[in-house]
Amino acid sequence: MCVFRRLKEKFDAEVRDLEISEQAIKCKYNETKGKLVEKEDEVINLKTNARQIEKELEEAKKVCMY
Repeated sequence: MCVFRRLKEKFDAEVRDLEISEQAIKCKYNETKGKLVEKEDEVINLKTNARQIEKELEEAKKVCMY
């Protein structure tokens, strides 16, 4: 009986370790996902700014031509 108890304790400890690892991985995933969303927003803003600057440049070129 002692062998079975030790095996069960070992199994339970492994399960606890896996659950802790799973939580850590989920936390890291959520942090990384949040950073990705922030960077995607930054890219959208930079593209918008670039388009605005291109429009301003085109307008400036038109004014210089006259």
